[in-house]
Amino acid sequence: MDKISIIEKPLGVSWETIHEVLLAAHQENRSKGIIMAYSVQDGSKIREIIESSGGVMFVALDGNKVVGTAGIEIKKENRWYNKGLCAYYIFASVLPGYRGMNIYQKLNEYRNNWVKEKQLPVIVSATHEKNKRIINIWKKTGFKKVHFRAGSDHYNVFVARYLDKTEPSNFISFLMFNISKIFYKVRYRIDKEKGCVKRFGI
Repeated sequence: MDKISIIEKPLGVSWETIHEVLLAAHQENRSKGIIMAYSVQDGSKIREIIESSGGVMFVALDGNKVVGTAGIEIKKENRWYNKGLCAYYIFASVLPGYRGMNIYQKLNEYRNNWVKEKQLPVIVSATHEKNKRIINIWKKTGFKKVHFRAGSDHYNVFVARYLDKTEPSNFISFLMFNISKIFYKVRYRIDKEKGCVKRFGI
């Protein structure tokens, strides 16, 4: 880990490089049919999402080589689990050859410190329901499942971690998550050709 440095994206690292690292890091997930919309955005879109929201992109460097990424988008939400600003964690990746070196955890430390400095009260993130590895990591680091939603071609699990805001009880989080899961599983189905399709006209 000594040779890996974590810094805010410098000018010498292009947004297209970020895109390429995300593609390479998520290749295994894509081969299993686990495709997250954020992981396939091109460089210009990644830049737009980060910069227009006032967020930040951190990179892990092995010398001059980008081996990991972790972004934050600042969002304003009106959800049961968060009404107001939040730090939305996106664009996380570590190249396959660099896994097992605590790079993801180190990137998250930098994200967490940035969020605390900005005094944002809640951290929110989402992933494909079948991405069990990241969901388990979230659980171990204090995130709660709070919402379930149908995306364009898969279902998403949303999690939240509360910093400067009163967090809902475990029971309420469990209840609201499962209510939303039942709702979206009943109302929508995922068609491999058409994507997300409403059912029964509900």
